[in-house]
Amino acid sequence: MFPKWLVFLAVLGATVAAARDNKKQENEALVLRALELSNIRAEGAPPFTLTATFQIAHGRSGTNGTYSETWISKDQWIREVTIGNARRLEIAKGRKKWLLDQDVNPRYFIALTSTFDMAGPAKGAKSKTTRDTEVGGISASCLRFDTLYAKEIYCIHPKDGTLMTRRRTANLGSSSQVTVSYANYEKLGDHLFPREMYYIDDAQDSLEIRVSKLSSEVAPGASDFTPPAGSLEMANCGESQMKPPSAVFNPEPRFPAAAGADHALVVLSLVVGTDGKTSLIHLTRSGGAAFDVQAIRAVQEWKFRPATCQGLQTAAIIGVEIEFHR
Repeated sequence: MFPKWLVFLAVLGATVAAARDNKKQENEALVLRALELSNIRAEGAPPFTLTATFQIAHGRSGTNGTYSETWISKDQWIREVTIGNARRLEIAKGRKKWLLDQDVNPRYFIALTSTFDMAGPAKGAKSKTTRDTEVGGISASCLRFDTLYAKEIYCIHPKDGTLMTRRRTANLGSSSQVTVSYANYEKLGDHLFPREMYYIDDAQDSLEIRVSKLSSEVAPGASDFTPPAGSLEMANCGESQMKPPSAVFNPEPRFPAAAGADHALVVLSLVVGTDGKTSLIHLTRSGGAAFDVQAIRAVQEWKFRPATCQGLQTAAIIGVEIEFHR
């Protein structure tokens, strides 16, 4: 027969574990509810127009830009980013999408669109209970989600249930951390959407974003969805429907003879066409001029098996991390 104190410890342990599981389930529900509350692109949600200004922080100086979006449905939408004379435009209509690339670094486009999308954890992510965390002087309910590639922490406002922060820390490659903060929510139909957003990347420039217009009054003309001259046709395809490109010839770049370091990381954005060749190569993270040149030269020669959307080949944008070691 077990001593009473052993029985007590077993019961106490089971009680603590049950309380922990209950807390985790409560936080999971809070996160899902917060994301649903701000999902202005949900099935059946009304169309909207959104306009925002943003500032890219470069140390003490900054560069200004604008973001605009017209959303009719998942099958018809327009997104545009301008920074000075540079412009990046995406237009979707039906199963097709067109990309016009006019020298906007795609890293800024991706940072902006991911911030506005307010997407949830990746499919298959495992939730982990975390302690409530103080965010801006408020004790927020937080929950961590783990995948093979990253850890994400979502913190929810205790009163109105809105998303306050999302922090993502990569497990592989650059192991960088990105924190996005949301504030000053405004009602749009049955949803709440933030007017102020702050995107902070510990390895890159940061963005301060302010929504100047968010309206359900949408009156786009048919010509607005006409593919612009010089644009690249792609598939308007969700992640679950897309099979990404796979490399069939990707030799490593040469280590630069004039390198000033023994190792470096270069991150590139590029398009893989239906012919498997690369184009529209952009430097999204520099490893130093000599390393950048060698990385771009190598990628220009790479060959891929093209991406497919529901079995049909399509051009696709991918990111590539290239590590150099002496």
